[in-house]
Amino acid sequence: MVFHYCRTSLHAIIVGLAFTRSLTNSPAISNQLLMSLGSIFAALAVLLLAAVYIMRPFFKPDVSESDLLPTPYDDLLTQKEALMEQIRALEFDHDTGKLPDEEYNEHRADLVQQAADVLRQIDAMDSAESTPATASDIDEQIEAAVARRRKTKTPV
Repeated sequence: MVFHYCRTSLHAIIVGLAFTRSLTNSPAISNQLLMSLGSIFAALAVLLLAAVYIMRPFFKPDVSESDLLPTPYDDLLTQKEALMEQIRALEFDHDTGKLPDEEYNEHRADLVQQAADVLRQIDAMDSAESTPATASDIDEQIEAAVARRRKTKTPV
């Protein structure tokens, strides 16, 4: 649709320029009038292009509000990332001596359990036919993810 308007406006400009050129052959038309016509055509072309550019959003398909809202799957992925970050922060605090071993082990076990629950829910959403993963498999996945995060330590 926008292409049609651009093509039509381009055609109008070409016709206007051809008309202006044909007038230059006539001795009765002064140069000042030709310059005025050229300026008018140029201004109309710019105005038309600006109008097409401004109207462009009205020709796009509507995006519903439900398309922009996060899905339950997105929420689970966000929870997983938050839990992984909490585990990493907990390990950093333990490594720097801010957290005693007893508290570290207690909080880490709790966070790992929460992460395992979230991973189970993600796996259930990924494929309904697959058998649920065992707790040890999920714990291994969490440990592997934590190990990868340790290797790529970022400054806090």
